[in-house]
Amino acid sequence: MNAQSSAVIHALPSPPDLALIARLPHHDYLELAAGDDAPRAIRRRLAQRLPEWSLPEFTDAAWLVATELVANASAATERVHWTLGVPALRVWLRAGPSLVAVLAWDPTLTAPAPRAAGGEDENGRGLAIVSRLSRAWGYYYPGRETGKITWAIIEAP
Repeated sequence: MNAQSSAVIHALPSPPDLALIARLPHHDYLELAAGDDAPRAIRRRLAQRLPEWSLPEFTDAAWLVATELVANASAATERVHWTLGVPALRVWLRAGPSLVAVLAWDPTLTAPAPRAAGGEDENGRGLAIVSRLSRAWGYYYPGRETGKITWAIIEAP
C-alpha cells in the first residue's frame, strides 16, 4: 500500500473541527431520499448556493466531494431492509471565504471503507477522490442518534 492510499483509511471515527465549522458564515441543510437522485440533488443545491455565497471557485471540487459522500450514504442506506420506511439522508453545507464543508448523515453504522479499484472497476474510487480533493475528511457517530456523519473540508482551490 502506498502513502497516498494509506492516507485515505480512517480506522477510527474522527469528527471534524466542529468549532471551525460553526464559525463559517454560510449554512445550508437538506434532506434527501436515498437513491439515484440524491447525488443530483446535492449538485443542484451546490449550483445554487456556491454562486450565492460568492464561492464559484469551489464548484468542481465541492460537486465531486459532495456527490461521493451522498452517493456512499445513499448506497449504505439502500443496503439495509427498513421496516418503517427508508430514512432520509441529511446533508449540511457550510462555507466561508477559504473553505467549504460537506457533512452527510446516513442511518447506518458501517464505517466508510476505502478500497483499491482496479482499472476495469466501475466504482470504488470515491473515497480516494474525496481524500485527494479535501484538506481533511472522516466520519463520526453523533451522540444523540444512531447513524454516522461522513464529512469533508475543502480548501480554496
